[in-house]
Amino acid sequence: MSQPSSVAIVLLHHTDCGVQHLAGRRDAFASYPGSDELHLTDPRASIRADLARVRASTSVTVTGLVYDVATGRVEQVV
Repeated sequence: MSQPSSVAIVLLHHTDCGVQHLAGRRDAFASYPGSDELHLTDPRASIRADLARVRASTSVTVTGLVYDVATGRVEQVV
């Protein structure tokens, strides 16, 4: 007998990301759709943008989290 399955997506970004070093170098990230300076330097803005994109294309539950590498804390972003 099969168990009912539930599907959920978790998007996880983190602080102090190496991609932040690309801020100011539009040529280095221009090929990534939806990318802009704010999304490179602010993981909360980035996760909100990604949540909107994913939620628009699926009906499953999608949760966005930001992991703070300095404190080890995980914050849910709405």
